[in-house]
Amino acid sequence: MTSATSNKPTPSPPAAKGSHLGRYREIATVLSRRGLVHLLHMVTNRFTPARFFRRGRPPLADTKPEEIRKALEELGTTFIKLGQILSTRPDLVTPAYQAELTKLQDTAPPVPAAEIRRVIEGSLGKPASQLFATFDDRPLAAASIGQVHAATLHDGTEVVVKVRRTHVVEKVELDLEILQSIARRAQRAWDWAERYDLEALVREFSETMKRELDYRLEARNAQRFALMFGRSSDIHIPKIFPEFCTDEIITMERIRGIKIADRAALEKAGIDPHKVADAAVNAFLKMVFEEGFYHADPHPGNFFVEDGGRIGIVDFGMVGTLDPGTLEGLMGLLQAYLEDNPDRLVDALEDLGATATDSDRVALREDIAFLTEKVKTHGFDEINMAELVNDLMAVAREHYLRVPSRIAMLFKALAMAEAVGAQLDPKFNLTSRLRPYVKRFLWGDKSFKRQAGKFFQAGRDMVALTTEFPVRLRRILGDIERGGIGVNVRHAGLEDAVARIERSVNRLIVGVLAAAFVVGLAVVLAATNLPGKHHWLVIFFVVGFALVLAMGLYLAWRLSHQRRR
Repeated sequence: MTSATSNKPTPSPPAAKGSHLGRYREIATVLSRRGLVHLLHMVTNRFTPARFFRRGRPPLADTKPEEIRKALEELGTTFIKLGQILSTRPDLVTPAYQAELTKLQDTAPPVPAAEIRRVIEGSLGKPASQLFATFDDRPLAAASIGQVHAATLHDGTEVVVKVRRTHVVEKVELDLEILQSIARRAQRAWDWAERYDLEALVREFSETMKRELDYRLEARNAQRFALMFGRSSDIHIPKIFPEFCTDEIITMERIRGIKIADRAALEKAGIDPHKVADAAVNAFLKMVFEEGFYHADPHPGNFFVEDGGRIGIVDFGMVGTLDPGTLEGLMGLLQAYLEDNPDRLVDALEDLGATATDSDRVALREDIAFLTEKVKTHGFDEINMAELVNDLMAVAREHYLRVPSRIAMLFKALAMAEAVGAQLDPKFNLTSRLRPYVKRFLWGDKSFKRQAGKFFQAGRDMVALTTEFPVRLRRILGDIERGGIGVNVRHAGLEDAVARIERSVNRLIVGVLAAAFVVGLAVVLAATNLPGKHHWLVIFFVVGFALVLAMGLYLAWRLSHQRRR
């Protein structure tokens, strides 16, 4: 979801069972205090209200966005990051929740300077007083994973040193184990979770979270961007100092400047905001469409405008990657929008991996056609990127399409880049700048080489198929003769019909048993007139009633068990 590299931090020892129970209690307490009853059911494994979960409703259907945000902030590092990731997934949460989740503040009380110095000495082998000419004990920023301090190297270079908090790895891994356990239970009992493969989403989030804990990956990301913009006069990537970097410490050149969204300060400094917007967006489009490696968190706080108008970029923990196949699929999607072609747009979504287990293509095409009408009305160049993304992701939610995280992340990053441009230039429009990239990719020199490569590969595949087909056909015929091939037929919706019939039969059985008991009791009463036998009638009645009650409870349990399955 984030970094392109596969290196992972060394795993910590598994947390004790008692810590799991204690953390479960903390989570349940916060959810209960915030009134998040349905999420509380997920944590406490109480999936008894099956009628709610089987409707396929989203997990936040009846909760206030503000309460969700506050609960995530109270639960700490892992859950704050989870909320920030969800804010980039318009295919999973509605715009109202997105807007609220973007307000999540990853702040934490500062760690004492003595502890920070102990981490530096333990990780780099020398005390901070020897490694740096100066080291400011007052933090520039304090987040839930790390804390940033200003320092100076012995050659006078100003740097910032980000130090990971102690024990944060163990805490995060404990939370990830709990989230994975909840996802497994939810997917067995909840249609919505099964449709979106909640377990896979949590696994993906876990990998992202573990990568963010390793500062060596962030250092490598920054170095890659530095190579990308090494000859640019518009973009400044801070220099990394590898000799002062480990998995828990990263040291980089300090960037000073005006926050990119502060238009008034830029104009006061004599810097043209329009030129800044052009430089920032052109750099972002270069990352995406030329390099396939981009900054996935381009919010204004990560961009600073230095004296002279050069843009300094910081925070490289979250990056996105695009392989050639994904990039081509994305270009096909944009081309379909340009041509107002709903059928090609649906095909492009499928090529990108946005699929559903039971998607109705006809209904999906109709909804997509409604979106493309805007192109006819307003023109592609006048469409707002954020609006386009929200409309497309709303259709994805409606049809339960599983949009790959790399695509959802890119869409969100494009919308954020457009927002930065609009803050600097009210007339700024990102979609108009995409057209040249689409045409260049689809019709340029690289396109010819790419298509030639495809034809060459298709030829090789055809030759391989021609030579292998007789062998494979002979194997299949042999399996058929030996009875090794069977056909399973599954009727869609048949399980529900069988379940309804079984429930009806169960109710009929209970009714027959009750009627038989009443009739039998009436016969016994009619045949028994002796006063001394009344106590036997009472015993018979009690035992019979207990048997019928036990049978009814058993059938009710069977019904509830089947519904949960």
